Amino acid sequence: MRGPAVDLLDRLADCESGRNPRAVGGRGRFFGAFQFLPSTWRSLGMAGNPVDYDYATQKAVAARIPVSAWSRQFPACSRRLGVGGGGGVGAW
Repeated sequence: MRGPAVDLLDRLADCESGRNPRAVGGRGRFFGAFQFLPSTWRSLGMAGNPVDYDYATQKAVAARIPVSAWSRQFPACSRRLGVGGGGGVGAW
């Protein structure tokens, strides 16, 4: 898999949803293991709702997001993990 290290993606999903691919958060605004906004999901070339896809698919889609953009896409968890927008790992 290209992009962020696989275990870093797992850690992100753990933080966002407990790695639950069917999670719905933010009062119904965020979906899946990585708590995607529907607009982000579509911008990454996907159709439908993230919760309709398994964890492996959601993880592959999340890998398309550069770590340097995580502070915008996953603000709380990127801070907890110390990555994105100038912290830790940097862009891929």
